[in-house]
Amino acid sequence: MRDITIALICGCIFGIVDAAVNTQIYSLASVMWREATPQAFAISKFFHSLLSTVCMYYGSVLEIEWQLALLIAGAIISTVTFVIVERRFISSTSREERKADYVEME
Repeated sequence: MRDITIALICGCIFGIVDAAVNTQIYSLASVMWREATPQAFAISKFFHSLLSTVCMYYGSVLEIEWQLALLIAGAIISTVTFVIVERRFISSTSREERKADYVEME
């Protein structure tokens, strides 16, 4: 019973974090590529689907320890690259431009 409870709690945490990360990515992408938003989302979904396919394949080949190591490495790399892109975007636009973008979206 304890294993099921831990699995359900971990699943809820993963779902909440996934929703938060996707919200951040979508909001940043829609502001950064205003003229090409559909193309940006299509490319994002393509790579998301491609990596999901790769994960399904190696899920049956690798042991769980290696899967977790890949997950941790991917999480660190994606966090670092997201922070770099967001900081570059913030430094390249003025505060008034960013406020105008969010006012237009509402």
